[in-house]
Amino acid sequence: LRIIIEQTQETVFQFPFDIEIIYNDDTSEVKTIQVTDKNSPHVIDVSGEVKKLKFDPNTWLLFELED
Repeated sequence: LRIIIEQTQETVFQFPFDIEIIYNDDTSEVKTIQVTDKNSPHVIDVSGEVKKLKFDPNTWLLFELED
C-alpha cells in the first residue's frame, strides 16, 4: 500500500500517524508511520486485500482529509 501525506500549512510538523487497515475478510490492523516532511510518501506492508483505510482511528490529531 502506498500513500502520500501532505501538510498544507506553512509550518511543517513531525508526528506519528496511525492508519487502520481493514481487509476484505473484515480483519484489521493499525500501522503507525512517521510523518517528517511537507510531502511524505510511505509504503506500508499489508497482509491481504485492503477494503478500507481509517486515518487516525483513535482521533489523536487534528487534520482535514481531502480526497
